[in-house]
Amino acid sequence: MIIRCITALCLVGISLAQDDLIAKTSKGSIQGYESASFDGTRVRIFKAIPFARPPVGDLRWKLPVEAQKWEGVKDGRKYAAACMSNSTTSSSPQNWVDEDCLYMNVFVHGECSEAKKCPIIVYFHGGGMNYDSATYFNDTALVETYASKGVMLVIPAFRLGFTGQFTVGDDGELIPSNLNMHDALFGLKFIRDEAAAFGGDKDDLTLMGHSFGGAMSILLGFSPLRKMQVPVQKLIVMSPGLSFDDPELNLRLSTEMIKRAGCTHAFKKVMLDCMMKKSGPELLAIQRTMEEEDHAAGDGALFGGILMRGPLFPFKSFPEMFTKAPKVDIMAGSTIGEMDFPETNTTVTRNSFGMYNGKFVGARNVEELDNLYYNLTTSGKNNQTHLPESQAIYLAVYLASRSIMQGGNKAYVYSFDQPTHHMHTDDLSHLMGIHLFEKDENEKEISQFYPQLFLNFTKYGTPSPRWKSMNLKDRYYSIAVDHETKRYPEMRDFYQQETIDFWLRKAPKIDKMITVTRAAGANLEWDKTKGGFRDLVLEDGEGERQKQNETLIPVLLVHTSYFPSFLLISAVFLLGVALGRYLLADSTSREERMWILGPDGRGIPVDKVPAYAEQMF
Repeated sequence: MIIRCITALCLVGISLAQDDLIAKTSKGSIQGYESASFDGTRVRIFKAIPFARPPVGDLRWKLPVEAQKWEGVKDGRKYAAACMSNSTTSSSPQNWVDEDCLYMNVFVHGECSEAKKCPIIVYFHGGGMNYDSATYFNDTALVETYASKGVMLVIPAFRLGFTGQFTVGDDGELIPSNLNMHDALFGLKFIRDEAAAFGGDKDDLTLMGHSFGGAMSILLGFSPLRKMQVPVQKLIVMSPGLSFDDPELNLRLSTEMIKRAGCTHAFKKVMLDCMMKKSGPELLAIQRTMEEEDHAAGDGALFGGILMRGPLFPFKSFPEMFTKAPKVDIMAGSTIGEMDFPETNTTVTRNSFGMYNGKFVGARNVEELDNLYYNLTTSGKNNQTHLPESQAIYLAVYLASRSIMQGGNKAYVYSFDQPTHHMHTDDLSHLMGIHLFEKDENEKEISQFYPQLFLNFTKYGTPSPRWKSMNLKDRYYSIAVDHETKRYPEMRDFYQQETIDFWLRKAPKIDKMITVTRAAGANLEWDKTKGGFRDLVLEDGEGERQKQNETLIPVLLVHTSYFPSFLLISAVFLLGVALGRYLLADSTSREERMWILGPDGRGIPVDKVPAYAEQMF
C-alpha cells in the first residue's frame, strides 16, 4: 500500500513537471523543455515563441501585426531563424537567417509560476541593428546567470538591416520608420500580456541591453509611446551605442538597393511594389554585396539606426529627450576601454554610431565642434584619452542616468575598470557567455560577483549595499579586481570626468563662439603644421580696418586652457559693450563696427553685430 502511494505521488509530480513545460498563452500552447544549472536548480526553457505574424509577403516593411492563434501545441524546444543580417562581414555570423524571425526565447526558474511570479529581464542584443540575433547566446550561461537565480529572462528578436530600415524616401507614408524599434515594443506588449503563462511578473519588468541593445533600453525607456503602452520598472544599460541617425543614410542605401534590384522608377509606389516581389535571400545578397564592396574600401555601407520621429521618438533633440525622464530606476555603465582598440587608438575617427557627439548637447555647429575636438586631440592640446566612439558611450550613460536622477529616481552608474580585458564587449563574457577569453584569477573572481550585481538590481532595486546611487558629484562604482595591488570595487566621484567636462561644460560655450564667428562670415581652418588655427581674415568693403567706434567681442577657440578665464572674458565683453555704447554713442562721422579677436590676437572687422552675440555667455 505504501509503495503504491509513493508511486502515485511520483506520477503526480512527473505530471505536474510535464504540465509546466507547456505554456498556455492566449494565442495557443507551446511546449518547452527542462534544463538544470550546475548546482541542480531546475530551469524551464521555451524557444521560438511567435509574438507577431511573420513580416513576409504583404507584411514586409509593415508595422508588426498580432500573431495568429494556433491549434494544438507548438514546439518550443528549438530556436527559430535569426533575423536577416550580414554574416560575411560579422565576427558573429548567424547559421540560419530568414525574414520570418519575430520570435522570442524564455529562460525561467523552475519554481516561477502564476502563483509565484518572478521578475522579468527583457534583453535586447547588440550589433548596431545589422548583426547578431536573439539566438546566438550561450544557453548554459543564460541558465547559470539568470534563470537559475530566480528571474525570467526574455530575448526577443527584431528586424535588422534592410528588413528594418529600408525606405523609399516617403517620410514614413509607405514604409513606417523605425520598424525594428516597433518590433521591440510589440514584443514588450506580448510579454505584458502573456508573462504569467511562463511564470513572469509583468509588474516587475526590467529592460536590459548591451551596445545597440543598451541604446534600445534607453530609447524605449524614454519613448512616450512605450510609456503609454507598457509599464517598465527598471533599465539596465551597458555600453550603449546611442544615436539618432540622418535619414539620408538609409535613403542612399535603399536607393542603391533599388537600383541593383532593377526596381528604379519615378513613382515610389511602383518602386516599392517591385521590391516587395523580390525574395528575401535576393535582397540580402544585394545588401551583402554593397557592404562587402564598401567594407573593403573602409567606408562601410551598413543601414543606419534610429530616426528621431514620432510616434516612438517625437523629440527635436537629445537635450529635449533627456528632459522627459521615465519614472524608472537605472543601472548604467561602460568599460574603461570601450572602442579605444589598439589598432585605432592613434587615429581620431568619426563616430562609428553615425553621429557627432555635439548632438548630445544640442550644439548648433555639430560638425565644426567635432572637428575642433578632433584637431585638439590629435595635436595634443587637450587632455582627452578616449576616442570619440568611446566618448559617445560615456555621454549616453551619463545623460540617461543624470536625467533619471534629476527626475527623482535612482541611478546606479558603474565603470568596468579591470586592467585586463576591458574593451567594448569584454564584460559580456561574464554575463552572456559570448566574446569569451581565457580568464586570469582576478577575472575569474569578477565572474563570480559581476552577474550578481545585475541580478540584485533586478530583484531588489539596488546592485549592492556598498553601491551608492548617483549624486551631484557624479558618483559611480568602479569595478576592478587585482589581488596583487589590493585593488577592489569601490565608490568614486566624477564618472568619466574628462569626457563629461569637455562635452557638457566646455563644448556648449565653444559652440556659441563658433556661431558668432560664422555669423561674422569667418571660417575656422586648422593648421596641421603649427597645430593651431590659421588667422581669421575678413576684410571690410574698403580693404582697410576701422580703428574708431569699435565694439570688441573676444572669441577663444584655440586651446582648452583658456576656459578657466571665461568669467573674466564675460566681464570684459560686457564692459566693452557698455563702454562702446556710452563713449561712442555720439559719433556720427563713422559707422559703428564690431571686432572679433582671431586666435593670434588680431581683430576682424564685422559690419553687423551677430544676433547671437548677446547670448554668448
